[in-house]
Amino acid sequence: MEEVEEVETYQLQATSNFGNDIPDTTPCSRCGDPVGFDVDQCVVCGTPNRWVHPDIQLFRDNVDAIQWGEREDVRWSSTRTSIFVSALIPTVGSRISRLAYTSCILGMILVVFQPLMGSLMLFVSVICIIVNVFFTDSNPDQGELSVSYESGTPIVRCSDSEFFEPVLSLLELQAPRQRRI
Repeated sequence: MEEVEEVETYQLQATSNFGNDIPDTTPCSRCGDPVGFDVDQCVVCGTPNRWVHPDIQLFRDNVDAIQWGEREDVRWSSTRTSIFVSALIPTVGSRISRLAYTSCILGMILVVFQPLMGSLMLFVSVICIIVNVFFTDSNPDQGELSVSYESGTPIVRCSDSEFFEPVLSLLELQAPRQRRI
């Protein structure tokens, strides 16, 4: 079985969807005084800073439409300048486990009505369990993606660029492919 080395942190040379047109400050919604993006509230009047990076807002607006493919428990969170997405990515072993449990349950039900078919399903479940225990890892992989715009240029950390391709393409970011070892 091939193992995949985790992709290290890298800084992209590209700009965001909105180019370099994003200023360093935004006017306060109440007093109009310039407020830095990294500040939680206006220093003059105390109004909370509600500015969100345009790429983060794009992600928030479209996250429900993202097609994750075969996914398990995708969770995400965001701040004004960063995104974090995590997911359990199914492995071959986790799929074999599901097949084993399903065929075992079907076998137990069928053995009452169709003894030959029920016995066959129970046999299949035993084979699946043996293969899973001795030859595969039944735990799904934990995949993580984080994108930070705090330094101006996006900084991306990605453990599985193929799985997170919908997010990367939405934000027009390119992740290097994983290296096989």
